[in-house]
Amino acid sequence: MAHKIEIADNLIDTIESIVRSTLLKEYNIGITMRPRERKDQYRTWGPKNNAPSWRHFIILNTRNLDAKGALSIEKELYSMIQLNKKSILFKKYRGDTKYGPYTPSLGGLNDDNSHLYYLYVAWENFGDN
Repeated sequence: MAHKIEIADNLIDTIESIVRSTLLKEYNIGITMRPRERKDQYRTWGPKNNAPSWRHFIILNTRNLDAKGALSIEKELYSMIQLNKKSILFKKYRGDTKYGPYTPSLGGLNDDNSHLYYLYVAWENFGDN
Protein backbone atom coordinates (compact mmCIF):
# COMPACT_ATOMS: atom_id res chain seq x y z
CA MET A 1 0.00 0.00 0.00
CA ALA A 2 2.91 2.37 0.66
CA HIS A 3 3.75 2.26 -3.05
CA LYS A 4 0.22 3.39 -3.99
CA ILE A 5 0.45 6.30 -1.53
CA GLU A 6 3.81 7.32 -3.02
CA ILE A 7 2.26 7.27 -6.50
CA ALA A 8 -0.67 9.38 -5.24
CA ASP A 9 1.74 11.87 -3.62
CA ASN A 10 3.51 12.35 -6.95
CA LEU A 11 0.26 12.60 -8.90
CA ILE A 12 -1.29 15.15 -6.54
CA ASP A 13 1.66 17.46 -7.25
CA THR A 14 0.97 17.16 -10.99
CA ILE A 15 -2.75 17.74 -10.48
CA GLU A 16 -2.09 20.78 -8.32
CA SER A 17 0.17 22.25 -11.01
CA ILE A 18 -2.74 22.03 -13.47
CA VAL A 19 -5.33 23.26 -10.99
CA ARG A 20 -3.27 26.33 -10.04
CA SER A 21 -3.79 27.79 -13.49
CA THR A 22 -5.88 30.95 -13.24
CA LEU A 23 -7.67 29.79 -16.40
CA LEU A 24 -8.95 26.57 -14.79
CA LYS A 25 -12.50 26.85 -13.50
CA GLU A 26 -13.36 23.30 -12.36
CA TYR A 27 -11.84 19.82 -12.64
CA ASN A 28 -12.43 16.15 -12.00
CA ILE A 29 -10.23 13.10 -11.51
CA GLY A 30 -11.23 9.63 -12.54
CA ILE A 31 -10.23 6.28 -13.98
CA THR A 32 -10.96 4.68 -17.30
CA MET A 33 -9.86 1.75 -19.41
CA ARG A 34 -10.93 3.60 -22.57
CA PRO A 35 -9.19 7.00 -22.52
CA ARG A 36 -10.21 8.16 -26.00
CA GLU A 37 -13.87 7.38 -25.44
CA ARG A 38 -13.81 9.03 -22.01
CA LYS A 39 -12.21 12.16 -23.44
CA ASP A 40 -14.90 12.34 -26.12
CA GLN A 41 -17.62 11.88 -23.48
CA TYR A 42 -16.36 14.82 -21.46
CA ARG A 43 -16.36 17.00 -24.55
CA THR A 44 -19.88 16.13 -25.69
CA TRP A 45 -22.05 15.30 -22.66
CA GLY A 46 -22.89 18.84 -21.68
CA PRO A 47 -25.96 20.26 -20.02
CA LYS A 48 -28.42 17.95 -21.81
CA ASN A 49 -27.09 15.11 -19.68
CA ASN A 50 -26.67 17.16 -16.51
CA ALA A 51 -22.93 16.64 -16.82
CA PRO A 52 -19.92 18.83 -17.48
CA SER A 53 -18.75 19.52 -21.00
CA TRP A 54 -15.02 19.89 -20.50
CA ARG A 55 -12.57 20.24 -23.39
CA HIS A 56 -9.40 19.50 -21.47
CA PHE A 57 -8.37 15.96 -20.61
CA ILE A 58 -5.03 14.34 -19.76
CA ILE A 59 -3.93 10.88 -18.75
CA LEU A 60 -1.69 10.84 -15.70
CA ASN A 61 1.54 8.87 -15.93
CA THR A 62 0.76 5.58 -14.22
CA ARG A 63 1.68 2.16 -15.46
CA ASN A 64 -0.05 -1.19 -15.55
CA LEU A 65 -2.90 -0.45 -13.18
CA ASP A 66 -5.58 -3.06 -12.77
CA ALA A 67 -9.03 -2.03 -11.54
CA LYS A 68 -8.16 -2.51 -7.87
CA GLY A 69 -4.95 -0.49 -8.14
CA ALA A 70 -6.61 2.33 -10.09
CA LEU A 71 -9.49 2.59 -7.62
CA SER A 72 -7.03 2.57 -4.71
CA ILE A 73 -4.99 5.45 -6.12
CA GLU A 74 -8.12 7.39 -7.13
CA LYS A 75 -9.45 7.02 -3.57
CA GLU A 76 -6.16 8.25 -2.12
CA LEU A 77 -6.16 11.27 -4.46
CA TYR A 78 -9.74 12.10 -3.49
CA SER A 79 -8.77 11.88 0.19
CA MET A 80 -5.87 14.24 -0.40
CA ILE A 81 -8.17 16.72 -2.14
CA GLN A 82 -10.60 16.52 0.82
CA LEU A 83 -7.92 17.18 3.47
CA ASN A 84 -8.03 20.96 3.30
CA LYS A 85 -11.33 22.58 2.36
CA LYS A 86 -9.51 25.91 1.89
CA SER A 87 -7.02 24.51 -0.62
CA ILE A 88 -7.19 25.26 -4.31
CA LEU A 89 -7.43 21.51 -4.96
CA PHE A 90 -10.70 21.36 -3.03
CA LYS A 91 -12.12 24.72 -4.12
CA LYS A 92 -11.81 23.96 -7.83
CA TYR A 93 -12.88 20.30 -7.62
CA ARG A 94 -16.10 19.33 -9.38
CA GLY A 95 -18.86 21.03 -7.42
CA ASP A 96 -21.46 18.28 -7.63
CA THR A 97 -19.20 15.65 -6.05
CA LYS A 98 -16.62 17.38 -3.84
CA TYR A 99 -18.78 17.40 -0.71
CA GLY A 100 -19.77 13.76 -0.86
CA PRO A 101 -17.92 10.62 0.12
CA TYR A 102 -15.61 8.90 -2.36
CA THR A 103 -17.69 6.67 -4.62
CA PRO A 104 -15.66 4.00 -6.40
CA SER A 105 -16.81 3.32 -9.93
CA LEU A 106 -15.57 1.51 -13.00
CA GLY A 107 -18.04 3.48 -15.09
CA GLY A 108 -20.67 0.75 -15.14
CA LEU A 109 -18.32 -1.70 -16.81
CA ASN A 110 -17.70 -5.19 -15.57
CA ASP A 111 -14.04 -6.05 -15.23
CA ASP A 112 -12.40 -9.44 -15.12
CA ASN A 113 -9.18 -7.76 -13.92
CA SER A 114 -7.47 -8.27 -17.28
CA HIS A 115 -7.78 -4.64 -18.40
CA LEU A 116 -5.37 -1.79 -17.82
CA TYR A 117 -6.74 1.37 -16.25
CA TYR A 118 -5.66 4.97 -16.60
CA LEU A 119 -6.10 7.85 -14.19
CA TYR A 120 -7.12 11.14 -15.75
CA VAL A 121 -7.81 14.77 -15.04
CA ALA A 122 -10.55 16.56 -17.00
CA TRP A 123 -11.24 20.26 -16.65
CA GLU A 124 -13.05 23.32 -17.86
CA ASN A 125 -11.42 26.70 -18.24
CA PHE A 126 -13.22 29.99 -17.77
CA GLY A 127 -14.81 30.90 -21.10
CA ASP A 128 -14.83 27.35 -22.51
CA ASN A 129 -18.61 26.95 -22.68
